Amino acid sequence: MGDSPLTCYFEVLARFRFDPSLQNELAQIEEDDVDARDHATVSGGVLPRSWLQPRLVGRALLTGWYAVPGDKESLPTLRARFLPLATRMHLSDVDAAAIRLAEPRAFTQQIAAWLFHQSGPDEQPLAGVRFESRHGDDLRLWAVFERPEDGDVSGWLGDCTASAIDDDDPELIEAMHIHRLSWDS
Repeated sequence: MGDSPLTCYFEVLARFRFDPSLQNELAQIEEDDVDARDHATVSGGVLPRSWLQPRLVGRALLTGWYAVPGDKESLPTLRARFLPLATRMHLSDVDAAAIRLAEPRAFTQQIAAWLFHQSGPDEQPLAGVRFESRHGDDLRLWAVFERPEDGDVSGWLGDCTASAIDDDDPELIEAMHIHRLSWDS
């Protein structure tokens, strides 16, 4: 979850960005007219408006204590605990860059698994992790830990609301503009 709809849009839309390497590979595929007609696809960087239909934008009030792995006081603890793992995974150090890497995913999963079992200052289990997006330092994200006693919604979330996403949402438009995405006509 993100601090704002803009942050969430950045995260979920990133996979639709234009990839020149992929487009070059796709251009090498020979397809016949029937396949082109029956299995039409949109180009990279283009999003079908049908993407909006099954999705909602939600808001919730976070409660509990959240770990901040990238904090200057958190990193030394993570380094002491996870440097051997980082070395085995061919990472040169446990620093702010390493904890934001997409790969090896197992590295950040191990950190999250350890954090899941930690407590906040009130001795209650941590509610989750706060971290910065790889799409911009000004985009803050929250991973909320699910606990066995949670129902359909995490116990760390309150005042939950959800609504349909409108294609004229200014934050959606901004994320699409920055990611250089457009709607399929």
